[in-house]
Amino acid sequence: MSGISVEVIGVCCWITDLVKVFLFKEGRIRKYEALGYTGHKETRSMFYKIASKSKKYIDEEIELASPKIIFGLGTEVNSVMLTSSEILVQDHMRTSCRIDYTLNAKVYNYYPVPHPGILMRNIEAPTNWRNCLDKSLASVNEILSN
Repeated sequence: MSGISVEVIGVCCWITDLVKVFLFKEGRIRKYEALGYTGHKETRSMFYKIASKSKKYIDEEIELASPKIIFGLGTEVNSVMLTSSEILVQDHMRTSCRIDYTLNAKVYNYYPVPHPGILMRNIEAPTNWRNCLDKSLASVNEILSN
């Protein structure tokens, strides 16, 4: 199991990644090459292939950690985790809904939320992702306070 356990506002959190390796975009490769580091290949386009193969491992981590809440960050991750289309996943993120994530008959509280990267850029977009996240967090606070 690879991840990190941290305490956030008095709650123990397990932070992990669906894909355990760094996926290189072309722009990142150019920056490395400018520094003299060569030999990297573009791998970002392989996300869905790698993530789909990794899903069984993240499910094992979930079973071991037995979390009260699972946050899936971003459209791509949530699409793999929920085996849903990107369109459906974005609808879930817009409505800030809780989804039952079931593993071996145990149901977990799963929240598909926007990726932090979109939150940093999202100012005047059609969807205010920050508001969507805030609604999800309000629901999570209710679960954690019980």
